[in-house]
Amino acid sequence: MDQSRSISSELESQAALADEEDHLSNGSSRYDNHGRWQQDAPVATRLAYLTLHLEALRATLAVLLQTLYTAQSIIWSK
Repeated sequence: MDQSRSISSELESQAALADEEDHLSNGSSRYDNHGRWQQDAPVATRLAYLTLHLEALRATLAVLLQTLYTAQSIIWSK
């Protein structure tokens, strides 16, 4: 849970930073020649890492909950 909160707060701070940068750029275009949104490579890499880490935590929690439900079922059946 602590890791999830930490990742969520970092994602929020990155989003706030991106919003602030957009506001300071005074509307200048951040699109490349193909109309795709440009991001700084380190920031985009960090956000991708955080997203994948959060997904791994979600999957781990799902497995833990399933284990708990299975153990509960076994206990109740006795």
